[in-house]
Amino acid sequence: MKKYINGIIVLLIAVFFSISFPKHASAEEDLLITEWKVAAYLQTNGDLIISEDITFEFNEKFNGVYRDIVFDETSGISDIDVALVVSEDIIGFSHVEKAKNGEQGVYTVNEKNNKIAIKIFSPSKDETKTFRISYTVKNTAVKYNDTGELYYKFIGKENETPINNLIIDIYLPYEDRGNDVKVFAHGPLNGRIEKINNRQYRLKVKNVPEKTFVEGRVLVPVEYIADSPNILNIDKYQDIIDEEAAFQAKIELNRLKRESAKKSLNNITIIFSGICLLALAVTLNKCRRNVNKDLLRIEYKDIPEDCTPAVAGYIANMHVTNNMIFATILDLFRKGYLRIYSEDETDDLLESSNFIIEKTADPDMTLTGHERYFMNWLFDYMGNTTTVSTSDIKDYAKHKSAKFFEKQNKWTEEIKKEADRLGYYDHSKTKLGAMMILLSIVGFVLGIITAVYGSLYALFDFAAFTVTLVYGITLFIRLSDKGYMQYKKWISFKKYMTKIYPDLTLDAIDITNPTLIYALSLNAGVCKSLAKRIGLVGVREAYDSDNWVFWYMLFSIDSENSFNKSIRSSFAASSSSGRGFSGGGGGGAGGGGAGGF
Repeated sequence: MKKYINGIIVLLIAVFFSISFPKHASAEEDLLITEWKVAAYLQTNGDLIISEDITFEFNEKFNGVYRDIVFDETSGISDIDVALVVSEDIIGFSHVEKAKNGEQGVYTVNEKNNKIAIKIFSPSKDETKTFRISYTVKNTAVKYNDTGELYYKFIGKENETPINNLIIDIYLPYEDRGNDVKVFAHGPLNGRIEKINNRQYRLKVKNVPEKTFVEGRVLVPVEYIADSPNILNIDKYQDIIDEEAAFQAKIELNRLKRESAKKSLNNITIIFSGICLLALAVTLNKCRRNVNKDLLRIEYKDIPEDCTPAVAGYIANMHVTNNMIFATILDLFRKGYLRIYSEDETDDLLESSNFIIEKTADPDMTLTGHERYFMNWLFDYMGNTTTVSTSDIKDYAKHKSAKFFEKQNKWTEEIKKEADRLGYYDHSKTKLGAMMILLSIVGFVLGIITAVYGSLYALFDFAAFTVTLVYGITLFIRLSDKGYMQYKKWISFKKYMTKIYPDLTLDAIDITNPTLIYALSLNAGVCKSLAKRIGLVGVREAYDSDNWVFWYMLFSIDSENSFNKSIRSSFAASSSSGRGFSGGGGGGAGGGGAGGF
């Protein structure tokens, strides 16, 4: 059951962060179109003369850019011209049949499957460039009996590059003095249509995603395209108006549906939040501590309970640290199961790069399970059964990292088993934890759905998800009342050791008392000031190297000495104003997109 819960937790967190911090939010796009300006001039013969200024932001190295133009339902593309816009200067590019990557100032044109592919060679990196592409789309407009229609897709679904700002200006052959012109646009619903004057209409849309089309549809009097050979002898005006009205009606219907769904989701969120608060209150009440608060006020000046330094450190820190590992080594040294010495006894200990840990007695049943496991891991897996050097440990961790982590995790589990045997963990609240995690799953799913509908109420769902998930997890690793008391006692002991021992003297150290080892496991470096004051000479004068205090003091002199570095690095692997666009359409001529290569 616990494995399934852990799997669900990891999956929820991974999905949450992948949704909350998508790639485009955390990493810069390699290529972005910051602005795409289009000037489209409708001619009386139905042609559409287009000039595009496309501004690319290059955040990686590119050989140039491309522009694909689809000419479906037209008579093709002509008069292609390419230039680079630099401030007020226009630098023309030359048309060539072939070009290689690395060339610049040239472009190629290839036609295939009703598509023109323009490849512009201009090597770029970490800069912004604006390219002007001009061309004529032949016979774009259609002349019906009762209206002329320009239906053109300026950006097709083929576009693979996101666009920050798209502006399309459509210029008519004549001024519209009788309000006979009708303009529609299809694409992202945040787009807008503006009438600039009687001859110019503007389509504007920001943040156009990749693979998203934008098209314009303009109805003009027949005389505007009197010379167009693209003629259909049917009445079409009312059909088009009805079709666009249907698009708008569909958008409005969808909007009403979304608003209704959004309102329902908001109400569900309020109810769900109330359920979560109630469940949290009930759970908190059931998990109230029954402890003697007077005991919590006592300052503990000695070891609170007879457990190993590793168990004490794990209860206080809830994870394994390098200090816990070294504290375990020192405690086994103190108990007579191992000793430490330099590989070369003649070396200056502060300069020696390798130290030997030697087994002096086989682990027996007087040791706890995690102590026996630690000795087995140390000598039988990383050493030669009797000795192991800090270099051996470092090499094992480097070349057999998977095995190292497996053994280290197993050792951690053995420590937790010992803490469990001592009654430090409360397993009676796991059902409540599962209930809270189940609520967090509901909150997560509800939050995603609510966010899709654009409601800020999703924040309440995600808040409920976070609180219930975190609290649910804590109930699976909850300390019992006894364990909580021991945690508080060890923290009090740590504070006392940190406070009282800066003025420690050699005479005050009792080599039979493991207090210093427990302080080390709790990350309370109580002997640093003393060790620094007396230095290696003072340590050698006061203690023999066969005494655990000697190595404790040597470890404490400073974090840069070779012994400290050797121990830490060997186990380093263990720590870690107009109308808007409609959403219909897609039937206009043209299309295509742009990108880099």
